[in-house]
Amino acid sequence: MQIPFVYGPDDLRLCEVEPPRAGPRDVVLRVAAAGICGSDLGYVAAGGVAGPAATPFPLGHELSGTVVETGVEVGSVAVGDRVILNPLINLVGNGGPEGGFAERLLVRDVASRPASLLRLPDNVSLDAGAIAEPLAVGVHA
Repeated sequence: MQIPFVYGPDDLRLCEVEPPRAGPRDVVLRVAAAGICGSDLGYVAAGGVAGPAATPFPLGHELSGTVVETGVEVGSVAVGDRVILNPLINLVGNGGPEGGFAERLLVRDVASRPASLLRLPDNVSLDAGAIAEPLAVGVHA
């Protein structure tokens, strides 16, 4: 699968990555919807979260999806759960090793950080769930 990586200032490339597998403490999501955040555009312009990064990193942190795999130590979510990602707890798409503009996304160490993924109520669509993080930023401001 291909996902966008920031290589330097204004240098964004699609790169092939292997589909993720959950370790004992991890979760794999099938991403349903992902938003392009203003910070994503800033990361591309700057070449990194705080300027040019030493290594390329993937983008995408405003997202929702369905759990497709869980590690044996994960008890907070189950296969089939519809969830949103809390990118402040799990650095997906913010300079970490995974990016949310992927078909499948590895969310690391959910076993010890269960608030990394929050279940969506049945009456909230996956599209609406993807804007929960920017809504939370606005409410906080």
